[in-house]
Amino acid sequence: MTPLTQQDTRDAVLRPEDLGAGWEAKKLKDVSRASPGSQLPSGDGSDDHVTTGNTACDAALLPSEAITPVAGAERDYDQDGTGVSMTAEVTTYKSDGAQRTVETGRAVADDCAGLAIPWDDGMTATFSRISTSSLGDDTLGVRVVYRSDDAAETRLGLVDIVTVRVGKSICMVSFLIENGSTDADTIESVTSVAAQRLADVAHG
Repeated sequence: MTPLTQQDTRDAVLRPEDLGAGWEAKKLKDVSRASPGSQLPSGDGSDDHVTTGNTACDAALLPSEAITPVAGAERDYDQDGTGVSMTAEVTTYKSDGAQRTVETGRAVADDCAGLAIPWDDGMTATFSRISTSSLGDDTLGVRVVYRSDDAAETRLGLVDIVTVRVGKSICMVSFLIENGSTDADTIESVTSVAAQRLADVAHG
């Protein structure tokens, strides 16, 4: 299976009509950053200040090689009246880049589980796994909880991220929850539709 074209990645991103009522769609954008999703460190040097003192976690946060997609696209959504926003993203890679991207995310979730990792803007981030259905060739669910880096450790929000690999491409659906909540059924149904759209394009 070959990488998708730029137009393919646009076509493979979750569409407003896939979600139905209750979601406000933003403009579709092209992306090209290393490793999809800003919630997981990319290994491109931008997060090289992040250290925890845990050898396995630090290695997961700073992989030795950047994994850069050859094409990608994303669209943001807001869910009406819930305080939940979502980003649906598709990226495609040469060689084993998609597989290594999922493996990097899995290493972060497992090797950094429960650790308060220094993050931007005076926050800490804590990673854990969330359960997901098996979709595509590989599936990974990760929760990131952001807290203020002070004595109160006030929760500022969380992101539930589900990544699905289909061949040399990935769809990543990230639910940012600041003032509201979402449920596992919503995450499951939205991710299933996103994964199917990617599969349809990749196998088309």
